[in-house]
Amino acid sequence: IRHRLEVEGYQWNDLIDSRLRAKNAGTTLDRIVPIGAYDCLLLVGSTETMQRWAARSQTPALVLGSSFPGIALPSVDTDYRALGWHAAGRMAAAGHTRVTALFRNPMRQGDKATIEGLQDYWNQHPDTAGAIRLTALAGGVEETCTQLERLVRRAQKPDALVLFQPTDAVIALTHFLRTGRRIPDDIALLSRESVPLMAAMVPELTRYGSNEARLVRQS
Repeated sequence: IRHRLEVEGYQWNDLIDSRLRAKNAGTTLDRIVPIGAYDCLLLVGSTETMQRWAARSQTPALVLGSSFPGIALPSVDTDYRALGWHAAGRMAAAGHTRVTALFRNPMRQGDKATIEGLQDYWNQHPDTAGAIRLTALAGGVEETCTQLERLVRRAQKPDALVLFQPTDAVIALTHFLRTGRRIPDDIALLSRESVPLMAAMVPELTRYGSNEARLVRQS
């Protein structure tokens, strides 16, 4: 998207500030996005607070992701609810009955939609005897590995993990291989997102991908 806009003569500015993840992000946005400074805002990985601010501002905005309910902003994104439904169906077909979904806070709308899809599938297919648990990951690589290890040492340990962030999927794969687990025999991994490096991993991670060219055209 950036390349396409710059070719057409637009100036691109990245506005990155850790305070935008806070609940009072509107105050920060008031300072870094003066009225009339930009022709359009592209909201990437945006929180509900950021989207509500953008909906009230005088600058046109496009959400690269999912808009939260009740927020009238145009958006371009994957149908994450359908993705969650499909993922649950594939895992059920593979015989997995104890699935844990791993996400990061603050939860984005796409995360919520994915969880809805996962839960709705099992609610409507009780014959699969499946169950979905939710776990929020926190911290860096070391902390994530500790959380993963605790999960698989439980008496009712999961037989499959759905990881919302590609970085967490890579951490999980490398951690389990390092600790002698077999993928997918001991535990199955599914990454909701994909990055090019995953195609070079052995074993290759099971994952969903997006048609980036199509998303650029839609934007």
